[in-house]
Parts: sequence; C-alpha cells; structure tokens
Amino acid sequence: MIEMAGEPAWCLVLDADEILIAERTNPADTTFGGFLKSARDETLAGWSYGIDIVTTALLFKGHAPDIDEDAYSSLPIVSSRGSQPRFFRAREARYAPTGHGAPMLFHKDTRRTTAPIADTLIINQRHRKSWDSYQAAYEWEQKLSAKR
Repeated sequence: MIEMAGEPAWCLVLDADEILIAERTNPADTTFGGFLKSARDETLAGWSYGIDIVTTALLFKGHAPDIDEDAYSSLPIVSSRGSQPRFFRAREARYAPTGHGAPMLFHKDTRRTTAPIADTLIINQRHRKSWDSYQAAYEWEQKLSAKR
C-alpha cells in the first residue's frame, strides 16, 4: 500500500492481473525508463503521471455474486482503453473510493489530471480469471473499499 512506500518515494501501481509494456532493445531508452531515472535522481517534476491501460473484461452488468459458474464461462469479452494515474509520489497521494466504488488517486483530497507517460501501456487481462478467482477478487475489493 502507499503508506509502505517510505520517503521519498515514487510508486508504480500494478494489479496482479496486469502487465506493464515499456521496453525496447534497451529499457532505459524508453519514455518510462527516463521517468524512472528522473524519479531516482529526484528531478522528476509533478506529482503523478498517467499510463494508458487496455482492459479486457467479461461483458456483465452486476456483481460477482450475481453470476453462477456456467454463465460466467460463456460471457462475451469486451475491451476498453483509458489512462489512469499509476506512477506518483507516494507522500502526496492517497487512494479513496469514488462514487463507483473503485479506488482512485487523489492529491490533497482533490482528484486531478495527470501528465501522460508516452509509449507505456498496461494490459489488464481480467477475463482470464477462473470463476473462483473472480469471486475472490470481488470479495477482496469490497473489503478494501469498506476500510476507506
């Protein structure tokens, strides 16, 4: 969690079902590699940066407990793309639930836009979970949201 990062710290947030793609022949030559170097040197300006995220998920309206295992295995797969603040200064940020229940990054209790990191992508493959894993992830997210 953010509180574990220590001072001074930049955090990169990835879920267990996500893959970060930011490599070339030499990863240090990527845009993200430059951000990491500047963060280590403490010369990186700003407090948070967004990374494009491509998510593949199952098309389903409702919550995990609302679907049985047979129906889960036959749901169509959809994808979406957007940007989320995933690289940020830990001491200036906090996660909190939004109106939709999903945690979002806030700076001094204000949701703000972040600068993008070009040529970097997170692939989120939610649809590859088993039904049991899908149910467990939902329970974990609910417990996490309840603590905030």
